[in-house]
Amino acid sequence: MIDNIIFFIRCKMTFAKRFSKEKILQCKRLAFEKLKNTGIEHNGTIFGGFVRDEYISEYYTDKYKRENSNEHFKRYWDEKHSPETSSRLLMPRDIDISFKTHEEAHAFIEAVKCIPEFSKVWVNTQNTSDYPRSIQSSLESIQHVCIDMHFGREPFLHRGRLIKITIDVVVPFNKILEPPFGNLDMLCNGFIMTKEGKRFSKNTGTIIDMYSDYERAVVTPQILRDMLNFKTYICMTNKFEKQTLNISAFNRVVKMTNKNTPWTILNMPYTCEKYTSCESEEECCICSDGLKNDEEIAYTSIQNEKLEKVTSAKMHNRCFMRYLRHQIHDYEDFKEEHPNKVYCFKCPMRNSITFTRCKLDIQFAYNTEL
Repeated sequence: MIDNIIFFIRCKMTFAKRFSKEKILQCKRLAFEKLKNTGIEHNGTIFGGFVRDEYISEYYTDKYKRENSNEHFKRYWDEKHSPETSSRLLMPRDIDISFKTHEEAHAFIEAVKCIPEFSKVWVNTQNTSDYPRSIQSSLESIQHVCIDMHFGREPFLHRGRLIKITIDVVVPFNKILEPPFGNLDMLCNGFIMTKEGKRFSKNTGTIIDMYSDYERAVVTPQILRDMLNFKTYICMTNKFEKQTLNISAFNRVVKMTNKNTPWTILNMPYTCEKYTSCESEEECCICSDGLKNDEEIAYTSIQNEKLEKVTSAKMHNRCFMRYLRHQIHDYEDFKEEHPNKVYCFKCPMRNSITFTRCKLDIQFAYNTEL
């Protein structure tokens, strides 16, 4: 009996080691690499967060290699080792890939089904895509492909660790347009990947689409520089659903700032900064707790009759975000009363907060001259 217990414990320890986080990360990285190559081989255009995260991962991997010897490189998958380059392990949540024809999209999905490492591949027809309707209106079809992969399966002993991967396979109406089809949310998501390599899209919906090849060659490295430091500009170039654009923008900001490595949005319609104490004590105008040094705070600004910039009361950024989120519940009543107006947020001082003009900041964001 004791021997059986010892054997069972040893087996569990072996499996725990085999299913370590490092091994699972390696497995996912290889799976994404296989899917990327398969998509490109079938004339697909990969876009969105996958391309962004690959840029960042490649940059910090190169930095890790330069700063570590071959001996230390064995610890590449250990996120606690060399924390300043931990973004080398950045892994995308899913893949967005576009094809010009349904035949190419179908051929890609069939090719994915033939990859032997995947336990199950299917198209989820019940899924409601995360794409906003503004982008869906540009697409002829969206197929949500789900993949199950078992890592470390042991017959009769352990079924292994289930890893899930999703792919959104899209076909646009306009075959000339490339992703993101004139509907870019953040500049960092404007890069695409094709057989020719990675580059910034020509159909973002921003003023950058109108730049000359020279200007784009100057601006793109600047966008990349900010991106590698987890900084970006919000665009929200959606041509449709203007009424809910502010809600979509707010949700996107929350998603980006809540990532493991939070992103800094450089053109928010309000000021967000580290608090520096002054002579008199200040408190959050929402929760009334005192503000402390280096806390993230937020406040809005307006111009008075003399065109002087006047700032509102300060508040914790976390309190402010909760305050804005609560206002989303008022949207349905607003829509009934004002069917043709854009829904705007209000700060505690009742100043309007709108993301609709953020895309105009892009033309002043980067210098187009060498």
